[in-house]
Order: sequence, then C-alpha cells, then structure tokens
Amino acid sequence: MRKIIFSICFFLFNLIYSQLTYTVCDSDDDGIYNFSISDREKIVKLYQFDYQEEAEIYITVNRGGILKVKNLESTTPSIEFVCAATVTEPTFFEIAVNSKKEMFVTNAARIIYKVDSVSCEKTAMSTVADHDIQALSFDRLDNLYKSDGTSLVSRASANDFDNFIPWHDFGSGFPSGDFVMVDDKMYISWAYNRFGGLNDLFEVTVDDNFNYISHVNLGAIRDDTWGLASEYGKLYGVTYAELYEINPKNLSTKTILTNPRIFPNAAWWGAAGKHEAIKLQEDLFESYEDAQNNVNVITFPYQNRTPFKQTIYLRSENIYTGETKIVSIDLVINPAPRVELEKEYPLL
Repeated sequence: MRKIIFSICFFLFNLIYSQLTYTVCDSDDDGIYNFSISDREKIVKLYQFDYQEEAEIYITVNRGGILKVKNLESTTPSIEFVCAATVTEPTFFEIAVNSKKEMFVTNAARIIYKVDSVSCEKTAMSTVADHDIQALSFDRLDNLYKSDGTSLVSRASANDFDNFIPWHDFGSGFPSGDFVMVDDKMYISWAYNRFGGLNDLFEVTVDDNFNYISHVNLGAIRDDTWGLASEYGKLYGVTYAELYEINPKNLSTKTILTNPRIFPNAAWWGAAGKHEAIKLQEDLFESYEDAQNNVNVITFPYQNRTPFKQTIYLRSENIYTGETKIVSIDLVINPAPRVELEKEYPLL
C-alpha cells in the first residue's frame, strides 16, 4: 500500500503578551526562510500595534466640543469625548496636534488656543483678527500652517504663533482640510465653494525644512471634506457626516465611522491625528548592539542565520526628536505540517 505525502504551508504573525513573534512556514524543513519586503512590512507593523500608542483621530463638532475616535483598525471604532461644548464655547472650528501631542484649536473669536486634553483648560496663543481660520496643522518641525479662507497658506515658526508669514499661494480656491504629512508628502483638502461641495486632494512636495517645492492635484475626494488627519502613515478625511480613510495612490476610500449626530446639528468639522506630526524611522537588526549603534541594518530579502528561530531587533526612532525605542522580535520558522494519506482505505 503506497502513501501519498504532501505538505501544507501557512503564515502567521501574532503578538504573545509583550513578546513579538512573527511565524512562517518552511516548505523544505531546513528552518531557513527567505523573508520578503512584504514580510518586513508585517514585522514592523507588529511593533506599531503592540508598543506604540494607539492611533487616535481628534474631531471638532459643531456644538459638540471635541471628540476622539479610537480603534481605527477595528470594525467597531469607538468615540470618546475629550472636551464637551459649553455655553461660552459652543464649538471649536479647527484642531491641530504638534509633535509633543499638544492640542491646539480655533474658535469663532479667531483665536488659537492650546487646550489641555484632560482639564480642557484653554490658553490663548495667538489672535488672528482678519478672518476665520479654515485649516490648521503642524509639520514635523512644529511649524504651524493656517488658511484664512483664501488661496494663500501662511506659516508660523514653532512657539511664535503671532507671526504668520506667507508660505505659498495656490492661486484659486482655498484649503478646507489642513496640511498633514504622510511619509514625505504634505496633503491638503482643497475647496472651491464656502458653502460646500467638491473637494480635491493636493499632494505637495516639500524640502527638508518643509518649504514648498511643487504640488499636484490628485483628483476629487469626498464632497465636504473639511478636515484631514494622518496617523502612522495613513491619511484620513472628515466630512460633516463621516470619518474615512484615503489611499493617496489611487484615491480609493473606506468609511471608518459615520457621525452618530448625538446633538442637534452636530456636524463634524476639523480633524487631527494624535501622532500626525511625528515621523518614525524603523529598521531591523540582527543584534541589540547593532540596533543601539544603528549599524548593519537588515536588508530584504533576508534569510535567517539561525534555523527555526532567530531573535532580531527593531529600532524605532523619531527622526525629529531623537527619541528611540528598541524591541525584540522572534522569527519562528516552523516545519511544514505533513499529512500522510493512504492510497486505499477499507470501507467500514
């Protein structure tokens, strides 16, 4: 009686308590695996889920104060209120978060406030006397960008919000959705009518000091996108009625959460990601010492040197503040499960 033997190979990547483990299946049973660039992306993503702070999007609400959306990757994102609306402060217009994760808002008095996310106490930082602020965001050097409802975008240096100077004039239309960074590009939701309607997505190329170089209009995104936010390399748009994810490569979109409209006329307005002014450099190393010294970065494709199980190290560094974390990750290479089938089986 002859046996037929075949193998089944599968891939896993998981979190085991605080230990990160990336598990793959070895088709030839030698414990050596050829890790691809796609594997690298999944390994780095493990760290983002486990060790970094959770992604959060802040949204200002007409007559509803400020809320934050958590569990963005979940099918059931959650809403928490950060600062409720008051009689004296029925609404905030725009919201921005700097690299220190400090929150800033604007209001009907055309003032930029720093807001304590715990106590909700406000500290006036700047007065903009001429126009309502239509968009507000920080870059990774904590320069603050704003639009007063014209095609001109202005910028103030960190901690000097009383002195905005022209950054770039786009000629027509106006920013309705902030100036947020994803990777090395800046994105702006661009509008043409103050009463709503069409929005385009501008992709802006900047230099190392975030000075304007050029821009392209990528095309239409969802109408009435009055807020943009980014979190851990993803771009989000906010309309009056929903929070949605935008893929800048093809402008595909995905609804994250619809506005429950708990309050009358509680339209969503401005948006900001809690970590959108942060940029991380993430690299993998074979030893802790190499990770500490930032030398001998693992390049992909990569074959593990120790069969079946090898520990590597991920170094995550905020390239603007220098803050660095190093975590270990176990690469587990399992032999392929083997299933033995008989050629013939007796009937019972």
